[in-house]
Amino acid sequence: MMTSLRPSPAYQPVRAWCVTAMLFVLIAINFMDKVVLGLVAAPLMRELHLSPAQYGVLAGSFFFLFALSGVAGGFLSNRFATRWLLLAMSLIWAIVQLPIAFSTSLVALVVCRVLLGAGEGPAQPVAIHACYKWFPDARRNLPVSVFQQGGVFGMVVAGIGIPLVNDRWGWRANFFVLAVLGAAWAIAWLCVGREGTLDAGRTSERAPARFDEGVPDTAFETHDANPQAAGNGTTCGVKSDERSSGKGSGQGDKQGDKQGDKQGEKQGNESGHGKGYENGDEKGIENADARRGARYGVDGSATETPRLRYRALLADRTVSFTIALHFAAFLSLALALTWLPAYLSEGLGFAPHRAGQLFAATLVVSAPIGLALSAWSQRLLMQGVPSRIARGAFVCACLGVGGLLLIAAALAPLPPLAKVVLIALAIATTPIIYSLGPAMVAQIVPASQRGAALAIEYSIAWTAGVIAPPVVGGLIRAANNNIAAGFEQGLLITGVLLAVLSVCGLTVLNPERSVERLSQRAIA
Repeated sequence: MMTSLRPSPAYQPVRAWCVTAMLFVLIAINFMDKVVLGLVAAPLMRELHLSPAQYGVLAGSFFFLFALSGVAGGFLSNRFATRWLLLAMSLIWAIVQLPIAFSTSLVALVVCRVLLGAGEGPAQPVAIHACYKWFPDARRNLPVSVFQQGGVFGMVVAGIGIPLVNDRWGWRANFFVLAVLGAAWAIAWLCVGREGTLDAGRTSERAPARFDEGVPDTAFETHDANPQAAGNGTTCGVKSDERSSGKGSGQGDKQGDKQGDKQGEKQGNESGHGKGYENGDEKGIENADARRGARYGVDGSATETPRLRYRALLADRTVSFTIALHFAAFLSLALALTWLPAYLSEGLGFAPHRAGQLFAATLVVSAPIGLALSAWSQRLLMQGVPSRIARGAFVCACLGVGGLLLIAAALAPLPPLAKVVLIALAIATTPIIYSLGPAMVAQIVPASQRGAALAIEYSIAWTAGVIAPPVVGGLIRAANNNIAAGFEQGLLITGVLLAVLSVCGLTVLNPERSVERLSQRAIA
C-alpha cells in the first residue's frame, strides 16, 4: 500500500489576519482586566476599609490559579477546538466582573479575582495555538507579535479610560464596562471566529530550501532515498502514477504477461510501482518514511506523528532554554509593571503626572519596535535563513541588547531622563521572545501536542510575575527603603541574567537539531 501525504488547505491570509485582529482585541481586554484593580485601588480601599496587607492579598489572588489553569487550558486545546475555548474564556471574564461591581466583602472580591485569573491563565498560549492554525511556520512571527501588542493597547486604554470612569461614575462602573466588553467580544467571535485548517495537512506552504536546513529534500516526499528500504531494489516515489503506465506498473505480472512483467519490473525500479514494489517489503517503506519524513511538514515543523513524552519535550535543549529566556524577559516586564511608576516618581523625582506620561510612553514605544523586530525575523525566514539563526540567534541578540541596556541604566551615572530612555529601549527589545519563543517550541513539538507545550512554556515563564515584585520589594527594604537603589539593583540582576542566558543561547537554541533528535528518540 502506497504511503501518501494528505493535501493541505491553502493558506488564507485575509481570514488569518481577521482572526489575528480578533485576538488583538481579546488580549487588550485581558490586560485591562489585569490592571483595573491597581487603577481603582485608592477608592476601593477607602470604601471597603482595606488595609495595605488586605489589598495585597486581593491583588495577588489573581495569580493563585493562573499558572495551573494555563497548563490545564493548554491540554484542553489539544483535544478541543480553540474557537470554543476562547469563547468560553471570554464569557468567564465577563461574568466574574459583575459580582465585583456589587460586592462589599473582601472574601467575595478575592474569590472573583481568583476565578478571573483562572479564566485568563490559558489566554495567551491558547490564542497563540489558535493563530498558528492559520499561519504556516515561516509566517508565524509577525501575527503573534501583532496580537500581543493588544496588551500594550489595553494597558494604555485602561490607564486613560479607567480614571475617567472613576471620576464620573465611580470605581465600580469599570467592572460593568469590562463585563460588557468581554460579552461583546464573545458575540463577535461567535460570528467571525473559526478554527484554522493548516494543521489538517501541515503541507500548506513549502518554505525555502535553507529554512529546512538539516531536513533532507526526501522529507517532503513519501519515499525513502535508499533503494533497499523498499525491498527488491525499488523506491516508492510520489510521482510514480505519472510515470508508470498501466501495463508497466505490474499489471503484466498479474495477468501472466511475461513482457508486461519485465516492463513493469523495469519501470517499477525507476518510479516505485511494478512488481518490485508489490513484492517488496512494505514495512521497510513505512519505517523509512517514519525515519525521514513522518516528523516533518513542508514548513520545517513537526507533524502530527509520532507523539512524544512531555518529559522528553521539556528536556530538549531548545525548549528548556526558550523557557529560561522567556522567564528572564518577563522579569523585566514584571519589574516595569509593578515598580517602574514608583521608581519614576519617588526614585527619579518626576512629578506624578509626568511620571504617568513617561510610564505610558515606555509601553507605547515597545509596540513599533517589537513589530519591526518580528517582521525582520520573519523576513529572514522567508528568505531561507535557518530557524536557528532567524529565530534562535536573533532572539538571543535582542535579549542580550536588552540586558546590556538594563545594566547601563542601573550602573551608569546618567540623568533621570536618560535612564528612562534606556529602560524603555530594554523593555522594547526583550518582548521579542513572546513571539519567537513559542514559534520555536511549535516548530519542534507535534501539532497535536502544541497547545499543551505552549501553555507549559508560558505558565513557567509567567512565574516571574509572582517572583519579581516581592524580590524587588526586599531589595528596596534592604536599601533602607530607597526605591531608586533597590529598583536599580533589580534592573542589574535582570540585565546580567539576560546577558548571560543570551550568550549561552547562541550555541544552544537550534530548532532543526531538536526536531531531528526528538524524531530519532520517538521512533526508537
